[in-house]
Amino acid sequence: MIRNRLCIVLTLILLAALLAGCSADALQKSSGSMESLGNAGFGTAGGALVDESAVLVGRFIADYEECFTWEDPPYSSENGKAGSVLFKDSADFKGEDAARRIAASLVKSIRKAVQTKASDEALRQAISAKYPETGKSYDETYGVTYRKFGEALEGSVFGSNFLSTLSLLPLMYPDMQLDPQVMEKVRNYEVPIPLQAYDLIPMLTKAMTLVLTNMDLITFIKNQESSGQPGASAFDITELAYITEGIAAHTGDRTYQTVGDKMTVCLLNDIIDVFASVLKTYNETHTDYEELGFEWVLKACPDQIDRAVSDLNTIAYINGIHIDIAGLIGTYVSRI
Repeated sequence: MIRNRLCIVLTLILLAALLAGCSADALQKSSGSMESLGNAGFGTAGGALVDESAVLVGRFIADYEECFTWEDPPYSSENGKAGSVLFKDSADFKGEDAARRIAASLVKSIRKAVQTKASDEALRQAISAKYPETGKSYDETYGVTYRKFGEALEGSVFGSNFLSTLSLLPLMYPDMQLDPQVMEKVRNYEVPIPLQAYDLIPMLTKAMTLVLTNMDLITFIKNQESSGQPGASAFDITELAYITEGIAAHTGDRTYQTVGDKMTVCLLNDIIDVFASVLKTYNETHTDYEELGFEWVLKACPDQIDRAVSDLNTIAYINGIHIDIAGLIGTYVSRI
């Protein structure tokens, strides 16, 4: 299905999360414990936890954007395109590490808050607040939001170059042949939340680095598919289509950004880091990809399950949906 193929970026990220864990039993236990994120009213803590979480969310924009270096001005006065944004990297401050800590703090705080008996109204208000004028990429003229992926990409110099790089991949790597219609589908894909051009830059930087440093894996997967032996790498995208559809339904036709949208981007970046960590662990001890699959990751990456599943469930809470993590994981555990 075209819609499902258009979900490729998000579903690959989600697949990485589903592949993380310590054992089949621990995986299902952890995912089950996280399901309460979708519904407030559990546990015994009071409203103080909700208030604390709302305060954390309220300062999220300032804390997260401090992790990056920003061009001044952030948008070109000639064409309105966003400039470049990179993680800060100095002896005193590592922006990428700080962003991971911020993501972990959000997940932990929101999880505690929604498990209380107190109303989560204050937290919901903080999440749904508009992206503030104090934000680094806020601009009345150029700080527009997009609901089509291609438009968001074209909204920055980096994004335009990313599209050009994608079109050159088949020339650089003969095994990386793209369907002639893929580029058009990518451009026209309707994103489930409003995005600014700046939101995509860190995510695409990480994703492109993963692709370019793991071309052998991509070739292996393509060879498996062409031989009719999908093996452990097989994944049915249709099982995840409801996630982006649910987020889009919750967002509706909203065009302005919220703090929750920015938090979603932060957590998606964190899940890409999980994917990178899993591949790094595998490549340190293997020279081919025959063993890379669900069973291997269950045994070899015990520290990733809580992080990835918690990120996913927090995204679900932010965007007013429920992800059946236990059901999805149970499906793949049963195939081992």
